[in-house]
Order: sequence, then C-alpha cells, then structure tokens
Amino acid sequence: MNNKVGLLRFGAVGAVNTIIDFSVFITLVRYFEWNLLLANTVSYIIAVSNSYILNLIWTFRKSQGAKLGVHSYMLFVTVNTVGFLIGSLVIWELQEVVIPEFAKLMSIAITLIWNYFATKRFVIERGN
Repeated sequence: MNNKVGLLRFGAVGAVNTIIDFSVFITLVRYFEWNLLLANTVSYIIAVSNSYILNLIWTFRKSQGAKLGVHSYMLFVTVNTVGFLIGSLVIWELQEVVIPEFAKLMSIAITLIWNYFATKRFVIERGN
C-alpha cells in the first residue's frame, strides 16, 4: 500500500474515532450531566479501543507488518494514555473560558498530532 492510501485510511479511522469520542463526550456531559474529565475519560477509552483495532487491521495491516497483539496493544495504550493526558490538560485549562464543545475540539486537534506520530513510531515500527 502506498503512503497516500495509508494516510487516507488513517484519516478515515481518525474521523470515525473523533465522531465517536466527541459524540460520547457530549452525550455524557449534556444529557447525563457528567463531570467533564470523567466524560472525557469514558469517551476517550471507547474511541481508543476502536482506533487500535481499525488502525492495525485496516490502516497499517500489510504495508508495515502491523498485527494485533498484547505487546502492540500495550504500546498503543501507553501512547494514547499520554494523548489522553494531553487532551485532558487542554480541557482543564480551557473549561473556564470556552464552551465544553470547543474545549473538546481543541483537545482532539492537539492529541491527533501526538497520536499519529507516536503510533507510527512506537506501535507500528517497534510494536511487532
């Protein structure tokens, strides 16, 4: 698979995960009145689990030898835990000055950059 196809697949998976993450977050905050950080934790766990499966079996499956496994999953969880902490820090810092939706969108944008480069480097290139 060429890099353009891989990038398009990564983008598609990211879009699906962003929709999942954002939808679950907003549902928990607006309809169930959850605390922002607790809602962020739950929405992020759901989206990250989906991301791991889709990226490894669809995005990176053949071109880079990616495979599902305990080792790669642990690396993925570690990378995404750092991303989660970065995103939570963004939400924490913005919660008093912007609406929750904007704080979440900013956290998604920032963690996307981290997650892409760290997943490629530490999960795909080292995880197998």
